[in-house]
Amino acid sequence: ILQPIVIETHPLNNPTLNYAIYLNNIAVPGILLIIIMIFTAYKIGIEWKNNTQNELFEMAGESTTIALAGKLWPQTLLFSLLFTLIDVCLYKYLGFPCQAGIFRMICLGILIVIAAESLSIFLYGIFIQMRLSMSVCALLGVLQISISGFPFPISAMPTIFHVLCNFI
Repeated sequence: ILQPIVIETHPLNNPTLNYAIYLNNIAVPGILLIIIMIFTAYKIGIEWKNNTQNELFEMAGESTTIALAGKLWPQTLLFSLLFTLIDVCLYKYLGFPCQAGIFRMICLGILIVIAAESLSIFLYGIFIQMRLSMSVCALLGVLQISISGFPFPISAMPTIFHVLCNFI
């Protein structure tokens, strides 16, 4: 009956106050995105390390786009299926709340796989070295999780970070 502090709860998008809903919606895709970015930088870098990039370029008809698409197509399909499995597990099997709908979440999962691979390709193009580009990909992945509101709520961040959170 006697409480020194009145407990207030503010369930914005988590009406049951289940911590797993809060944690798994951000942590699981975030960790998978870090893996995708590092794996993409590694897959491109291994061509240069083994000195087989010229053979890949010739097989692609000297088209960089075809070479990258052919090299990354299997992993894009695999990671897209993994995101689909995660969405089905979280929103259908476990019953986590999803305001957008499962089909839209699956489409967004596929787009985020392509975006993570594209960012990794861009970073590899800037840094040219496999180790450095993999390190930068890991760093950016951790920063993406940090600014997404996982460790600190977006509503308590300074105003400039509200704008940045809309882009990330």
